[in-house]
Amino acid sequence: MPPGAIVSIESSSFKELQEKFAEYSWAVYRKMEGKMCFLNFVLDITPHCDCFPHSKEPVARDAGVVASRDMVAVDQASLDLIIEQEGRDVFEEHSGVSGIYQLSHAERLGLGSRKYRLVEISI
Repeated sequence: MPPGAIVSIESSSFKELQEKFAEYSWAVYRKMEGKMCFLNFVLDITPHCDCFPHSKEPVARDAGVVASRDMVAVDQASLDLIIEQEGRDVFEEHSGVSGIYQLSHAERLGLGSRKYRLVEISI
């Protein structure tokens, strides 16, 4: 994408895009199953994906680092931390679609579970 280009996605296609993210992850997961761990640095949360060439101001405060061998659980825990901390789903506010939709689809595909046990570690 050229510098300064703007990507526009129709809100009606966000759910389909979220499904595709989960489905493409499934292909990698099946190839690497049991050989991965997942880390989410829940820092500098902006309204768009890190893949965008530009960034807006953060829409949520930093919530720390989340780690798991379950890719769905790590994302669900990260989303839950942000929602709990901010009192709202900041991603849904900006895109019109909650990340829970993508996580539910990933769980249905067998990529992991949305259920988790959060263990806090202070360093």
